[in-house]
Amino acid sequence: MTHIESAHLVELALGNDVPHHDDGAALRHIASCERCSAELDRMTRVVGTARRVEEPDLPVAPPERVWEYIAEEIAGTDTKAAAPPRSDPSNRPGGDGSRRSAPTRKRERRNVFLVLVLVVTLAFTWWRRSRSARSSAGGC
Repeated sequence: MTHIESAHLVELALGNDVPHHDDGAALRHIASCERCSAELDRMTRVVGTARRVEEPDLPVAPPERVWEYIAEEIAGTDTKAAAPPRSDPSNRPGGDGSRRSAPTRKRERRNVFLVLVLVVTLAFTWWRRSRSARSSAGGC
């Protein structure tokens, strides 16, 4: 028998009562095939984790001003309405209060945006790994 299709493995992992004409053969194949068994195990863990998600676990949408700022960055516009507040230029390193050129400001904003994306990515990765470690340590 060929390997079990991913869609069939998903249905098995979800526990849906979708009649397949070859469920018995598929289950026998999974019992003897390390690859299909491992894939079904992964899918079953994902389904179990997703079913344990509670409202506090869900991400919170950022404020509208963040989306406006991102849209302006992508469009390349520079309006002060949605830009994040800036501190006094004289407090910045080398801050003599002089205005920076447009390319310099754009580069600074891009760098801030990239650092923000990196921090969010690292936080999400850490959160997923800690959730995964907690779920595997806890259980049956």
